[in-house]
Amino acid sequence: QATRVDAVNRRAQVAGGSLLGLVDHETLALGLAAPLGTVSHTGVGGLVTGGGFGRLGRRFGLSIDSLRSVDVVMADGRLPHFRRLHEQSAVFTTDAGEAPSHLEPWIQWPTVHTGLPFSRISKYSLYLLELSTPTSAICWP
Repeated sequence: QATRVDAVNRRAQVAGGSLLGLVDHETLALGLAAPLGTVSHTGVGGLVTGGGFGRLGRRFGLSIDSLRSVDVVMADGRLPHFRRLHEQSAVFTTDAGEAPSHLEPWIQWPTVHTGLPFSRISKYSLYLLELSTPTSAICWP
């Protein structure tokens, strides 16, 4: 599990298998956050690839909206990197610049890795948000 934060460009590189608590620990220390879930021991991969909703969701959208790119390990040994065309785009492409129609059919949205049993996402890159005011949860007993 590893998370690397680039505070200047507001990006986080998150290794597959990382938990939300680790990402929050690294990003919140710098006044940044990703709109991830509410339970610290939830896996980033499952949350993001499933859409994901958390405390910041009403204002900043689903967790998957913060996904910038993914590195995938394919069953045949290929290691494709998929990235968003731009921050507001829902279209992903490879570093080779392949148009989405030329990508493998299952990868129209690269996080649909659960549909192909022998491929896994090994790294997630997330856009981070600057938190101008402290946030916290209100819990009712």
